Amino acid sequence: MNERPKPGEDEDDLLKLQQQFLNSGGSQMSSASIKRPDKRKTRDVVNMEGVQVESGGSQHNVKKSKFKQEQEVASPSRVCRAKSGDCETMEDFERAMDNKDSSVAAVLTSIIVPSNTKGGKTKKKSLFAQQVESQGPEHFGVDSSHRMPAFRQPDKVMDSETPNCQPFPGNSVSSVLDGSGLSVSNKKAEIEQIHQENVEKLTSMSEEEILDEQQKLLDLIDPKLLDFIKKKRTAVARTNMEAHGTSKSESFSFMREKKKKEKKLNETVLESELPLKPSKKWVHMDTLEPEKLEWIKDLPPPPSADDAGTGRPARFDFEGNVLAVDIDIPVNMGLHHHGEEPERAGYTLEEIFQLTRSSNLQQKTFAFHTLAKVISKAKSGKLSEKVQSPIIPTILSGGVLMLLRWGLDDSAVAVVAAAVDALHALLWNPLDEALVHRMDLLMRFRYIMESMHPQANTVISLLEILTRLAEHSSATAYKILKCPGLIDKIVKEFIPTAWSLKETTGPVSNVYGIPVPTAVKLLRVMCQCGRNIASILTSKYNIKLVLLRYLSVEISDLHLPLKEASNLQVEALALWRTCASYGLATETYFDLYSNITMYLGQLEKHWSTSSSSISGHRHFDTHLVCVLEKMLYVAGEKRSKSDESNAREDFLYEMNWSHVTSLIRPLLACSQKVLSDIGGTYPQQRQDLHFPTAGINFLASFYNLEGQQSGVDEVASLEGIEQFCSSCLDPLLDSYGFQLIVEKLSTFSNLLAAKEDKKEALVPHCLPSYGVFLSIETNGSGQRSETYTTNMPILSQHSPFGFLTAVLRLALSVSKRHKAMILKVLKPLVMNRDILLYMKKTCAALNRSQYSTSLFTRAENLLQYFWLKCCVLVPCDDMSIAHRVSLNLMSRLGHGDEHLIHDLITTVIFNQAFICEGSSDNLTSEAMASLTLSDSLHLKSATQEEISVSKSSLLQDVYNSLAKIRGHYLMAFGGMERAVSNSRNFFTGKPSETQSLLFKCAGESLMPKDWIYMPLIHVYNKTIQSQNVSGLSASPQSIAMVSSVLQWSFALEVWRPGEIGQVSATVRLSRILCAFIAGNDLFLERPVNHYLAGLLREFSTQRVLDRLSFEEKIPGMTSFYDLYQEVLDHYEAVSFGDAVFGLFVLLPLQQRHTSMLRKAVWGERRKMLRTLRIPLEEILIPLQNFLEPEESDPELLHLQLSALVSGAVQPMWSPLLYLVAVHHVNRFLFLDPMAEHQTERAKVKERLWAQVIANMDKMADVIFYKQFSTSQPKGIDLYDCLPPNRQATLDYHISKTKHAHSTC
Repeated sequence: MNERPKPGEDEDDLLKLQQQFLNSGGSQMSSASIKRPDKRKTRDVVNMEGVQVESGGSQHNVKKSKFKQEQEVASPSRVCRAKSGDCETMEDFERAMDNKDSSVAAVLTSIIVPSNTKGGKTKKKSLFAQQVESQGPEHFGVDSSHRMPAFRQPDKVMDSETPNCQPFPGNSVSSVLDGSGLSVSNKKAEIEQIHQENVEKLTSMSEEEILDEQQKLLDLIDPKLLDFIKKKRTAVARTNMEAHGTSKSESFSFMREKKKKEKKLNETVLESELPLKPSKKWVHMDTLEPEKLEWIKDLPPPPSADDAGTGRPARFDFEGNVLAVDIDIPVNMGLHHHGEEPERAGYTLEEIFQLTRSSNLQQKTFAFHTLAKVISKAKSGKLSEKVQSPIIPTILSGGVLMLLRWGLDDSAVAVVAAAVDALHALLWNPLDEALVHRMDLLMRFRYIMESMHPQANTVISLLEILTRLAEHSSATAYKILKCPGLIDKIVKEFIPTAWSLKETTGPVSNVYGIPVPTAVKLLRVMCQCGRNIASILTSKYNIKLVLLRYLSVEISDLHLPLKEASNLQVEALALWRTCASYGLATETYFDLYSNITMYLGQLEKHWSTSSSSISGHRHFDTHLVCVLEKMLYVAGEKRSKSDESNAREDFLYEMNWSHVTSLIRPLLACSQKVLSDIGGTYPQQRQDLHFPTAGINFLASFYNLEGQQSGVDEVASLEGIEQFCSSCLDPLLDSYGFQLIVEKLSTFSNLLAAKEDKKEALVPHCLPSYGVFLSIETNGSGQRSETYTTNMPILSQHSPFGFLTAVLRLALSVSKRHKAMILKVLKPLVMNRDILLYMKKTCAALNRSQYSTSLFTRAENLLQYFWLKCCVLVPCDDMSIAHRVSLNLMSRLGHGDEHLIHDLITTVIFNQAFICEGSSDNLTSEAMASLTLSDSLHLKSATQEEISVSKSSLLQDVYNSLAKIRGHYLMAFGGMERAVSNSRNFFTGKPSETQSLLFKCAGESLMPKDWIYMPLIHVYNKTIQSQNVSGLSASPQSIAMVSSVLQWSFALEVWRPGEIGQVSATVRLSRILCAFIAGNDLFLERPVNHYLAGLLREFSTQRVLDRLSFEEKIPGMTSFYDLYQEVLDHYEAVSFGDAVFGLFVLLPLQQRHTSMLRKAVWGERRKMLRTLRIPLEEILIPLQNFLEPEESDPELLHLQLSALVSGAVQPMWSPLLYLVAVHHVNRFLFLDPMAEHQTERAKVKERLWAQVIANMDKMADVIFYKQFSTSQPKGIDLYDCLPPNRQATLDYHISKTKHAHSTC
């Protein structure tokens, strides 16, 4: 039995024992290592490279260091044999699997040290064991080429790529030549002769010449052949090693002496340069490691601000802050480490990522916590100005989710907590849920209000913060409501019903115990968030009593400062209006009925008075009229029998139409006075239009609801409408004041706003923002004035959109009640010259305004919607303008406008009256034009059926099928039924059905720009989910749906190019290509195939072809290339050579697009070249697009020439591709000027010439090609005799090829 090392033995004794072990052959090794480890003892595990230990039992999978993994990557011959490919041990097999793994986990593992868990914890090794493992057995005199009899291990050979070295000195055997092709009798002699000639040639050459020739050979030799030669050289080197190898003892002694000499040399050379003098007393430190001792020196100073430059990696401290490049931080702060740029403090993101996989618990913990703080500060926007690229996308692409998932799997609680902290920072939006309205902060707000009693400004700030948060979402408002004691404290202190304030003239410093308008606004905003919240607030905090207390007295009797009292009443009315929208707090109407009657009697007086003291009354009057309009909807709502049978004490079911009929008389009289003044004096006085807008909306709602009530005297009602129109509405529409208001539409339009640089957001992007920026104008002395300007024109003073929208509403209401008023009232509005001019301008705007999706642009959208509804009753002079307006409006309407979208689809979009181009007269004239312009299509389908349809016939079919097309679109949008219902309830004012008054934050529209293709995408997705591509044919419903989409898209391409042009040509083509892959034979159906052919003609026009860019991002797709691959797969499988399908396949193959698309056909799908049989005369795309610019991709040129040589492309079955290949190969061979200046292109050109000359019998068209000509049979015009310069080029390459063959 072999002896084991004993304490006190030195290195020589250990090496001697090791040599004895090697000489014994390791026969007893198995019995020594099969024992299970004793948990009570620890032993050193020494892994000697080249000396493997056999084990009959299972071994622990020892974690390898990063350096060890790099060594294994650098020496792949240690993993598996090159010839057989069979791994020699299970460890070699696992190592080979790791080396071949290219997944994300493998990439992260290769740069990060995994953590040691309890289950796989390795024993700590001694310094000697670590040194043996890191430096290898050769450092201790062990021959690594020695192997045990029980194992086979590949030998380590010298680098075969060294140009002027041999595996062993004196070797005269060639490692490349094996005698293949030589005579059998003199094979050995000829090999030696050739080898000696090669050696002599190499000896006579300089090192630079050898390297140059070697590089030339490496460029010319096939990489696979080069690998083969290297493997042969490795095998010869092994044979020579075995033939000339020394004995084990000689190798051991030689290596030992060599290491001793190197050790002495290091000591003599480096000792004087070391930071400190080594001592012999240091245990196991006799081997100097100068690179590690360098860390004992002082750090160099950080770079100065002038030398810092740009592009350095950002470094963060433990709080997530970016450290400046030139900052000087003491080393005791723990921010310096042994990485790159040791003089700079902090950690880069890459270093933080690596530390999260450290085996040290503290390092992992602080790395996760630091990462969490970096993410939090990045999301708050604090780091955006300090880094060049966004941090969050960078760490997401770097695999942060995988790192966090690994952290959650850690066994240490501290690491898991830190990983959760980082994951929380990444996934949980701090500004949405945790900035202020987290429960602890809400409780803190309550504590501040209860215990600290701050002054008025602080209280108002807290209330405004809560209001801003409540506007964000219903969930946020509900959390504020449920915060214990918060709303109770606010209502008790700041919305009291009894208070006493001695001094009402000056500012109030303490607002406790007195009403605060901001607190009332908070309740109003919370009520807007949903019916449930409004019901809780109304019942729990007795909102009805609060409203009665604040609104039952005059402003002067509130015992508050005048401005505060006025604001309090306005906010109380706004809160009442919000509650009334749900049918709540309606009994307050009866309690304040006498006061309301008194207020209505003073409306006309307040309007006529122009003093500034009346401005507060006008705000009050405006909000009062709005409240009364809501009462109309409560009283006029139709109730079902089930609702009437429910015995509930709710005034929603007790209020009826008779309770509000008395309101019409005073409001009608006041409206007549107001509208008369606007028509006559608006040019001089420029009255504020808010109160007139409220009055007109009240009248519109009244006339609309009155027609739905039972028991109404229709005759008297219609006479009243006629009298109102004659005495008030008609004079207004004819007045100069009204005309002046209409003229300002374009000036105050958000859609026509001039392009300007967007201002930076005043709040972080995570918070909801409406995109409004106000600037305060100052006077000459620099003091603030009361004049504010806004970036949105529609919010400017005297904006006409609200007023004109109300006028359109009123005109529609009276026209629906009294049909005789249609021409009298609607026609002046529909035919108004300035309104039509404004509509044309919005259609002609090529680029969408930056405010097109703003929440405030909704007022402009409503005006266009009501104008379109008027056009339904009275057609305007140019109905195409109205149709274009409706198409643009569809892509702008936002969330909450689902009812408007549904109504536009139902009544406007597919209404024949709005598509004047489809009338019989226009279609007849277009049909006559098609006879002279050759507008008909002549193609053959896959069944050889003649496709001969004209544009006019296709458009006629679309015009006659508009009702069917509308039905299919409504069916496709059937999933929006609930949203449409909620939106309809809000717009029609049904209090019992209204669920919320909250609109989503602006910034995105409800319908995408390419909404016309949504039914087609729905069919495509349904097909993919059901795996219908390889199964059954498309259903009749799918065929009808796809046909309708193609019909409508074709009609828009012809009739509305400007509107459909807002969707990029690439996106439109991508959507249409889905029709080919949405079913096996869907594209072969007659209506589908015909309209695909019609769309093909539109996409083949140069106007559209120039706008195609297949590198742009397509919504819903990773890239166009992936979609094109799917289209090609489908074409190969089920196209049957269909001409329409083939022409769509050819569209991306034009020369102006990326060569990747052309390689997908020429390289990956060579068989498909035979199926593109479209004759040249049937190709709608200009042939010049496939020939210019000339091909410059060498790989693609090689593929095209190979297709010509192999016969994959022939003029009989693929005329276009044959022409393309001949043209580009010919131009590259004869006319490529870049080949003279670029070595690589010259080499490619030589290879192509060699291939052409080797197949001269097949290359006549390539050599004699002159230009393309559709009049020729093949589309090719050939030279009868080559021009002199081309002939000279051809002769040169022919002679060069012959010379090369003769030399060989």
